[in-house]
Amino acid sequence: MIFLPYLLLHIFVCGTLQSSPSSPNDSENEAEKLIQKVNSVTFLLTVNDTWGDCIHTVKTPAVVPGKKSQSIPVGKCDHGPLEFSVQPATDGYSLMSVHITFHSSVIVDASPPACDIPWNGTYLVPTKMTEQLPSLLPGCVVGDSREGYHMTYYWFYLLDWLIV
Repeated sequence: MIFLPYLLLHIFVCGTLQSSPSSPNDSENEAEKLIQKVNSVTFLLTVNDTWGDCIHTVKTPAVVPGKKSQSIPVGKCDHGPLEFSVQPATDGYSLMSVHITFHSSVIVDASPPACDIPWNGTYLVPTKMTEQLPSLLPGCVVGDSREGYHMTYYWFYLLDWLIV
């Protein structure tokens, strides 16, 4: 029974965040309020450098929006600070978009790996018992080419967050 208060809080928060607004202005207001409340996010970060035959996944420390984290080691594949910002979504489905950038120590001759994660402030949920989703964690992937031959891929997933 220890989990009952957490479950009730989770149902209340998720139900509140997933309820559909009655007008586009309500949706924009809801998104803006939620964006302002995102205090920190913990990510899963995976790096796969195909040229060095290295793949590794780490759980990041909590990162504050708009501030670079300390350098995060991703096994022996890469390291560097991570930063993100939260903006209103432009996809027509989500409340907001998390723009994430990893300042890779490997990528020195190009822009750092970055992508956008569409997000409603909740985890994704399966819609059918038979439907398999690639991940229930909101995420994105980006790749960088080494001289047009070797690729390094970066996966970013929202694992946990603090909304105050």
